[in-house]
Order: sequence, then structure tokens, then C-alpha cells
Amino acid sequence: MSFSHLKNLKQNQKFILGLILVFSFSFIYAAFLSNKTFSTAEGWYSYYAKEILDGKAVYSDFEYLFTPAYMYLIAGIIKLFGYKLIVLRILGIFIYAGLASLIYIILSRIFSYTAATISAITGIFYLQSEVYSVFYDYVRVMDIFSHLAILFMVIAIQKIYHGKGKNIALYLWGIFSSLFFLVKQNMGGLFLVFSMMMLVFTCLYLEKSLKQSIFLISKYICAIAVPILLFIVICSATGILKNMIQSVLFGAVEAKGGLIAILFQWICNGYISFIQVLLWGIVFTFFVYLMKRVSMKYLQASKANKYVLASFSLILFVGLLFTLQSESLGIYYANQRRLDVTLPFIITVCMMIYLGINCIWCIIKHQNKNIQKLKILSLLGACFSFSYGAGMSGGLSIGESGLCVALVIAILFDCMNFSGDFIPKFAISCYCIFLSISCISYKLVVPCQWWGINESSVYESTSTTSIPLLEGIKLSKNTKKMYEDIVKVVQKNTEQDDVIYSFPQMPIFYLLCDRNDPGVFSKVEWFDVSTNESLEKDINILKETKPSAIIIYNLYDDTYKGHEKSFNSNKKSGTREIRDSLYELVNTENYKYAGTYISEDNNISVYILDKDAASEDGLFEKGSGTKESPYLISSEDELVNLAMKVNQGYSFEGVYFKQTTSLDLSDIIWVPAGYNENTTFMGNYNKNGYFIKNVNSGPKNSNVPFGKKIFK
Repeated sequence: MSFSHLKNLKQNQKFILGLILVFSFSFIYAAFLSNKTFSTAEGWYSYYAKEILDGKAVYSDFEYLFTPAYMYLIAGIIKLFGYKLIVLRILGIFIYAGLASLIYIILSRIFSYTAATISAITGIFYLQSEVYSVFYDYVRVMDIFSHLAILFMVIAIQKIYHGKGKNIALYLWGIFSSLFFLVKQNMGGLFLVFSMMMLVFTCLYLEKSLKQSIFLISKYICAIAVPILLFIVICSATGILKNMIQSVLFGAVEAKGGLIAILFQWICNGYISFIQVLLWGIVFTFFVYLMKRVSMKYLQASKANKYVLASFSLILFVGLLFTLQSESLGIYYANQRRLDVTLPFIITVCMMIYLGINCIWCIIKHQNKNIQKLKILSLLGACFSFSYGAGMSGGLSIGESGLCVALVIAILFDCMNFSGDFIPKFAISCYCIFLSISCISYKLVVPCQWWGINESSVYESTSTTSIPLLEGIKLSKNTKKMYEDIVKVVQKNTEQDDVIYSFPQMPIFYLLCDRNDPGVFSKVEWFDVSTNESLEKDINILKETKPSAIIIYNLYDDTYKGHEKSFNSNKKSGTREIRDSLYELVNTENYKYAGTYISEDNNISVYILDKDAASEDGLFEKGSGTKESPYLISSEDELVNLAMKVNQGYSFEGVYFKQTTSLDLSDIIWVPAGYNENTTFMGNYNKNGYFIKNVNSGPKNSNVPFGKKIFK
């Protein structure tokens, strides 16, 4: 066997070893989390899929502001395997591990296998430390397509440099760029623009002739066009094309506050943070430049890499096992300062500008072309386009910064190839271990933290539930009780043919309760995924249908204000309009309060339509309403139901009530009796020396659009 074959075999072994390590770490982590915790915000696409499988047409029968590729993918999976969420969770394990592997493969084509391995593992753990852990979410599928596009972009650039065998990579670059766009149009569209610019710049940098450049660009455009044209044909054949264009272009832009707000509002909101870390970005870029100069002067084959990789893998593996099992260790590391997403973004921008200027200077001076610089520039530009695209959805996202973090670490690691490089490389690997463990710990302790919506820690998730859809998923005792109590009260008080309404981010309750919605156009009434126009129409539908049960997640006031600032020019949003209408509906029609169900900060109220309500009687079990035997108010629920009855037009004239204990309304959305001129409480209410505390003083109750009048 020749020396070159031995060298290739050794390189292949290193590549495979790195791939195994990256896949194994990410697989173990995702598998451990896959059957634990469940947030109210999960299951959007399961319900979208149900609508499709029930014969509903997306865009015509229900609103959706993205391209529908991912929605149909989930519908196909559910068609084959059913609605149990554990099936999608298992799929998510392979999506996550596959994404980690893609990051590694991309980086290994530019950097050493050691750098690619360490940075890919760190990057994938950082990626999933975002606000919400759903490994099969549409953004993870989007990431698969985007990273495949990046991989073939790097390969295509290298093939163009060598001048042969470039067609397949170029075509695949275009196809996966197109699929990226078909999953999420704003980020995918931005990446398409960047890709076209990168291809043109590559032709200029490598001094390709005009004919060669046009030929390459034409091939790429054709590759992009094929999936999009096929998609258009399918949409046209199914009759959704016109409505889809209206939704994914005009509707999506409206929901996010207009094109100018989409493009630049996030920069205005975060410019102070960018300025604060700008110096660090410049220092990092200058440091990498100096280290490259040192390495070029004292260049030698690094012998430290294998020892650094071995120590990194062993320490991280032990740390991962201990963290997964030890709650105290998880809490400790979860509270450590993790990497702010602004820093890797600014470093990426600074390095992209530096390398871009450097490459342009090479073009002007006709200097020798460095393919390594060009490939790194392409990755930096891709990371910038991801981050900018995420910013257009409301701000920089950790979930779209995994490759960015991995790239920064790989650049830093591989700029040091000189005598004595073990110490700095080991120091970098130690920081990567710390960052990885802190990111892992954070998601174990805080699996969901999204606009006030949260979930109990993974460590507390030891209970199983009898709800069929959640079979195989472990929940905390509080979360289990919350879901089971809500499902029980809805199913007990409604028939299967009855319609219910769940607001604003939890269509999962339609599936959990085995009920349908009342035909509303917006299935998820969230601020930037539904238009104000559709929500205004849904208000009328709700008033006409009067759902048999209404389930309301009582959001923080800051959630409304934050979204309205970002997407609605600080004006009252359609989401707030529909919330206010729901509170008015349950307080003016014959609804009774079934209770507020709480787990962590999750606060969900349920109201049941009382179809047989015809009098003031029958609501209170203790007492008869006379002066000698007054109705006894001994719980918050009974007080709320009394107030609701008054608001529904019952005066209780001549009826007596007596409070038997102090009541705390801190967890209750309190709409007081007689909140408008048309309703008046005429009964006799005796507080009996007790108190009614925390009326609208809780964090979730601060913005209810009604007064605070209490019974005299």
C-alpha cells in the first residue's frame, strides 16, 4: 500500500471518529430529553396536520403565514403513525443528531477534524439551549435543509476553484437552498440572496470568464427553480396557490408590522447590545490575524490535536452523564453565565468584513487565490444571513446561531498550529466543555421559557399520564395534574360533537380533549403568526357559535406589550382584541367558571357554556340564598361564578350571600360584578369579616380591560 493510500486511510479514520463522537453526544442528549416535559405551545403542527387530514385546505380554510412544506411533512407522518407525540419526539432525535453531523461535516471540509469535532459538539448544544426544546420543530427541519445547502455550497466553491466536477454540487446547493426557502420564506429568501451574491463573488475572485460565470449562475438558478416550480404546480393543482401567495407574502408582512419593521426594527431594538460587544468582535478578528501570522512563521504539524480531542471527549462524556442524573449539578451549571448570542454574531460580522476586504484586495492586485479564505468567507456570510433572518422574526436567535458559534470556535482553534499549541487548544476545549455543560443544564432545568410560558424541569418529569396523545411522555406532577384536570373538565361538560376554543398558543387542547374548534380561521392566535384581520373575523365567529368550552392561557401583560412594540407599532393587536372579546363573552353569555389550572407560571382558565342556565339558582351548592340561610362563598371559584352571573344579567335582588373565608385572587383573572352600566348586583353580600386579596394584582392580571369594583 502506497504512502498516499495510508495517509488517506488515516484521514478517513479521523473523519469517521469525529463523526461518531458528534452523532453520539447529540443522540444521547436528545434521546434523554425526548420523552420528558410537555409545553402548552407544542403541537401546533399536529393540529394543522389534523385539519389537512380532515380535508381542510391550508390558506382557504385556515390561516398559515409560512410555506406549507413542513406542515404536509408532519401530516404525512401522522397519517402513517397516528397522533401520539412520542412518534414526533423520536423523529426529533434523528433530526437533531443529523443536524449535529451536518455541522461537523461542513466544518471538517475546512478545518482539522479535531477542531470540527469540538466546535460541532459545542455548537449543537448551544443551538438547543434556546427558549423552547422541540427537536422536531419546523426550524430544525429548516436547519437540515439550510445546512445541506451550506455543505454543497462549500463543495461547489472548491470544485469551481479546481475547475472540474462542479455540476452535481452546484445543483444540490441550489436544490437545498430552494427547500430551505420552501420551509421558511424570510430566512430562506435571505439565504437565496446571499447564495447568489456568494456565487457571483466566487466567479470574480477566481477570475472566471464572463461566459463561465453566466454558465455557473444559470445552473444554480435552474436548480433553485426546480423545487419551487414543482411546488407551484402542486399548489396550483390543489387550488391553494393564490391564497398561499397572499398569506406568505402580504399576510406574513402585515403580521410582523410591515416590511421596514421586519428588515430593520430588530437592529434598532438591539443596537446598544451590538455596540457593547463590537470591540470584542474587533479584538477577536485581530487576535486570529496575529495567530495566523505566528502559525505561518512557525508552522508545524500539530501533535496536540489528538490529545486535546481525547481529553475533551472523556471529560464532556463524564460531565454529560453526571449532569443528566444530578439535579443539583444541573441547577448549578444552569445558573452559570452562558454565551450571549450577540457576541458570536458580531464576531461573525467583523470577520466577514475583514475577509471580504482581503479577498477584494486579492482581486484588485491579482494575487494568488486562497480557497481556504473563500470557503470561510462563505460560511461567515451564511451565518450572517441566518442571524439576520432570525432577527427579522423578532431578534437574534440562539437556535439559528449554532453553526455561528461552532464556526467561531473552529477558527480560533485552527489558527494555532505552532510549537506549544497544546496549552491554548486545551484551554479552548475546556471552555467548550463548560459552555456545553451549561447549555445542557439550562435546558434540563428550564426546558421551556418563552414569553412567560414555561415548564417544569426535566428532573421533575417522572410521572406518566392517562391522556392517550401523551402516552410515553413523562411530566412533572404539577404539569400532569394541570393537563388531566383541564381535559377532564372539558370532556365531562361537553359532547364529542361540541366545539371548544383554545387561546392563544395551544391548539394542542383540541387534540388532547378530542374536540374541534368552532371554525375559526386562525388556529394559533399568536402575535406574529396570525393577522389582525383574521382575528377580527374570528371574534364574530366566536360570538355566533358560543363554544361549549373556552380555554384561555392568561398571558403576562409584558407579552402583549412586547409583541405589539415589535410587530404592531405599539397599537392594540388582534391577539389582544380577541382576548378582551373572550373575557367579555364568558362574562355576558351563560358561561360558568370551571377553574384556573396552574403549573409553574402557566396559568390557564376554563369556562363552560351553561346551556341549561335559566335562573339565578343552581349555581351555589351551600345555602338557599335567604337571610336565614345565605349562599356560602367559600372558594375563589364560587366568587368568580357569582361575578360572572351578575355580568350575565342576573341581579340577585333580595338574595343573600356570606363569605366564609378569606379569598386570594392572585391567580385569577378577575372581572368584577357589574363592570358596566348594564349590569348591577342587587343582592346582599356579607364579607363576614374576611378579606378578598390581590384583586388584579398578579402579574398576569394587570391588564384586564375592566374595573376593580368589589361587592359592598
